[in-house]
Amino acid sequence: MSGRLAPGDRSDQQVYWGAGPDPWQVRETRGQIVGWLLVNTPRRESGAVYYLGDADSKPGKPTTPRVSPHPDPTR
Repeated sequence: MSGRLAPGDRSDQQVYWGAGPDPWQVRETRGQIVGWLLVNTPRRESGAVYYLGDADSKPGKPTTPRVSPHPDPTR
């Protein structure tokens, strides 16, 4: 997935779940990487909310969501 978000915008995404973290690059308008969001999805969950401002300066540990996920009801 790639796209642009203006301040205050949000985007709903589905990410693959599995054993490893899924890194997302956060870039500024000129394309420079300003941080990384690592979405850790070890099981089927939904509803987690991440803020781009919480991105780490380098990929490493999973990012803590602002709203915690809950078990996916479709499972």
